[in-house]
Amino acid sequence: MSEKTSERYVLPAEGEDVGQDVLLDTEITVATLDSDQPGRLARVLRQLPAGDWLDLRDAFVHESRVVVVLPATDGTLARAVASGMPEHRRTALAEMLRPALRVLDEHGLSPRTLDPARVAMSRTGFPLLVPVEGRSVATDQEPRAVLALLGVVDPGPVEPDVGRGPGLPPAAAAGPGPHPRPTVPAAVRRVGLSPAETGDRSRTWASRGAVIVLVALLAWGAAIALSQRSVTVEESAPGTDARPASASAVEDPVVSLAPAAPPAVPSTVPGLVEVLRADPSAAGASGPALLASLQAVASSTGSQQAFAAAGALELVRTGREDGSLVGPLVDRAAGLSGPLAQPADLAGLVALTSVDPAAFGPRTPKFLGRLQALQSAPAGDTVVVESTELLAIVRAGPGLGEFTPTFAALAEPVLVPLTAQP
Repeated sequence: MSEKTSERYVLPAEGEDVGQDVLLDTEITVATLDSDQPGRLARVLRQLPAGDWLDLRDAFVHESRVVVVLPATDGTLARAVASGMPEHRRTALAEMLRPALRVLDEHGLSPRTLDPARVAMSRTGFPLLVPVEGRSVATDQEPRAVLALLGVVDPGPVEPDVGRGPGLPPAAAAGPGPHPRPTVPAAVRRVGLSPAETGDRSRTWASRGAVIVLVALLAWGAAIALSQRSVTVEESAPGTDARPASASAVEDPVVSLAPAAPPAVPSTVPGLVEVLRADPSAAGASGPALLASLQAVASSTGSQQAFAAAGALELVRTGREDGSLVGPLVDRAAGLSGPLAQPADLAGLVALTSVDPAAFGPRTPKFLGRLQALQSAPAGDTVVVESTELLAIVRAGPGLGEFTPTFAALAEPVLVPLTAQP
């Protein structure tokens, strides 16, 4: 995101938070932050990756304060949940909360608040965390209130299992007690005896003798039962089942050692969402992020769905590059998202880009303005010249860091036919 000045935006008056993006002619929400190094903080904020909880459109210094540009908002997270947010959406938001907090922590930031009644919601249905420097009050508050509101019980941080038995507290937490835990001497472990067998040798041999007698009695009883069963089967008529009716209906258990067949790869986005919801890791380390992205695709329509599908494509591209997304489920996600994201014409490309221009790269807002001008230009040489220049810009953009490769791949098929118009 390039350096901006307030000339692009109409900033709200003191005490208000609604402003205007003059370039895109859209309403925005503005937050102001104090900092000893406002320029550095603005640069850090512009570098934050976008996500379900982090959607910063811009950040710049104005009158020695950092101005953070957010999407237009509509109510709070608490109100959105109370109004009937779907379960799959609440689950997706809960899964992405801690990753968002980790991103902030990695940049030396924290959320200004985690109070669900104060966390604003964008008009497209995403909660908006406002980052501040260092540790805020919200940092010291576990996000349990948010997760509980979303219907998820926060298990808390996972502790290592070293020194812990099933259902027991950690050894260090247990501490010394009035009855210390008995230990097994090394000599006993070496010869394979149990601790009970380290006492009086005569008592030990007596217990062993009792065991031998018991085993012999059990074997004798089993032999008698088996012989009786053999006689019963021989006396039965040929081809009949000698077992009782209730037993004949029960087949002998068969244990298969063959590996379980992998789950079938769904052919629809909702089907893929269900498979990933059951096991997000089946798509790799970034499986939860892919699940949230596909849920957005499944729950939206029109340009919003195209935008969500484009986001899924970009996530798959980066996940394949760093190895965090792998396997047939990822391939199917790309195959299903591609047609949904691809604009059919220039109007579709404008609609897709207008959802969130900054999401496709720092040059996209200005590029959108030229696309809109091209859309209203009369057919002829002007369209050919302008579309040819725009095609060259979009092809070079990913290498210059101006556009995401996904946006360039979606825009090129739309612009190429325009360059050949008579």
